[in-house]
Amino acid sequence: MWYTSLTDQGSGCGGFSLGGPYRLTQPNNLGVASKGPHSIIAPGAALVSGTGEFDRLGAFAMTEKTCTKCGKTKPLTAFGHVAKAKNGYSSTCRVCNVASIRAWRLANPEKWAETKRIHYRANCERIAAQHRAYYLAHLEETKAKMNEWRARNQYKVAGTKHAYYQGHVEQALESVRKYRLAHPEQLKDQGNRRRARQRGAFVESICKAKVYQRDRGVCHICGKKVDPKHWDLDHLMPISKGGEHSYRNVAVAHPSCNRRRQNVGPAQLRLMG
Repeated sequence: MWYTSLTDQGSGCGGFSLGGPYRLTQPNNLGVASKGPHSIIAPGAALVSGTGEFDRLGAFAMTEKTCTKCGKTKPLTAFGHVAKAKNGYSSTCRVCNVASIRAWRLANPEKWAETKRIHYRANCERIAAQHRAYYLAHLEETKAKMNEWRARNQYKVAGTKHAYYQGHVEQALESVRKYRLAHPEQLKDQGNRRRARQRGAFVESICKAKVYQRDRGVCHICGKKVDPKHWDLDHLMPISKGGEHSYRNVAVAHPSCNRRRQNVGPAQLRLMG
């Protein structure tokens, strides 16, 4: 015998047994599918309740389910899939699951932090690859968000850098030493730009290769060729005298000639002429 409304055949449970077939107790004359809340029981199964519909053959298909935590009836899309469940869906809705997880994390911050650390250590390469792939796919968007966040949190960024430096002093100093040895010209150019800005002079980024090519590798002080790998970028009007850090105010010079001239000499006459 088949049932669609059995209120006294057993106690309700949180899922459906889909091992029909089922048939309406009072089918309509047309034999079409019927929709609405039903209490369904199959041979050998416990009574269950929910909302669904019957097809022409009398098979029941569930469309809604009642959450056992909040007691609300919601569409199946509001429940997560659980392979081991009788009906394939979780007994609690996604909203209740998220709320439970958040409550547990707030109540157990140390356990949650340790869980994240364990997960990251076990999947660090995969997680790094995912982050890298997302960054490359959304490069401009990610950079804009990062710059915006740093602008809003300048004190936090400075505090983070300071805290990291305090905890990694030796590593930080070693990194600085390596960078200075590998990029002496960049550091010298940065210093020149900083000194010019401090004096309110005009500043632009200068490429030494372009200056060397422009001056044909000839020292502007002695008129002799310089070593392509060892020469100075001399300021015609010294920065200490208010000179610019620009192409029009620099020239090729021997290091010895540059030291001998210091911040005075005939180079200023060349600039004015």
